[in-house]
Amino acid sequence: MSAFIDCRKRGASVFLDDAFCDSPSLSKRIRLSDTAALLATPSPPTQNPLDLLRARFPDLGIELVQRVFETSGSNLDAAIKNLIELLSSSQGRSLDSAFVNNSVPISPDVRLPSEDSMAGSSSGRPDATSNLPVNRSGCVELLLKELTSAADLNDAKTHASRILELFEKFVAARTSHEAFESLSKENETWKQQVEVLLHENNILKRAVSIQHEWQRTFDAQNEEVQQLRQMLSQCKEQIRTLEMNNYTLGVHLKVAQQSSSFPGRHHPDVF
Repeated sequence: MSAFIDCRKRGASVFLDDAFCDSPSLSKRIRLSDTAALLATPSPPTQNPLDLLRARFPDLGIELVQRVFETSGSNLDAAIKNLIELLSSSQGRSLDSAFVNNSVPISPDVRLPSEDSMAGSSSGRPDATSNLPVNRSGCVELLLKELTSAADLNDAKTHASRILELFEKFVAARTSHEAFESLSKENETWKQQVEVLLHENNILKRAVSIQHEWQRTFDAQNEEVQQLRQMLSQCKEQIRTLEMNNYTLGVHLKVAQQSSSFPGRHHPDVF
């Protein structure tokens, strides 16, 4: 009986051992089947990286995109990053600030100065800021044209930096020139107003001087009239006194004639 039980235990253990031994081969078969299924699945067709870059940056030239892609080691992510940096460096400084007044009378078909002229301006020769266009679309087009003519990314950054520097100088010169003209016009207007005020002031001074002369003449004449009036009143008083004296003398003469011892005769000088 015990031998039969031992035989059953050994048989069961053998069966279990065979099952556990076969499990690794089963897992291998599963992995191999998954790999074969993945290999059998058709992969999507790969697209040209240059086409992707052109589709993402349609405003940039084909040559510039190709140069940046080659400079980035034909790495799509690196090329996208470099192109974004290029656009941000060329357009991030806001070209609108370079065109404060779009109505400045400058010909819109004037071209941007070349690299030689920019180098000459930086070396002390007169720059060509007066030839810069003020049309926004024209400036963007010329800026992109200069960028596409660059040899690599660093050269494009240098071109963009120089062009923006020229734009800043142009805006500063234009602003200072307009401010100077405005101040000159305002100064001329103030000068004209001051001249008019000075002329009116001289006229008022002459009028006041003439008025003072008339006032002095009137005062002198008034004083003379007062003196004449006083003299007239004195003369009237003297005449009245003389009349009273004459009347008194006449009365005395009559009395003397009546009491005189020589009637009918009197001195001829006595009235």
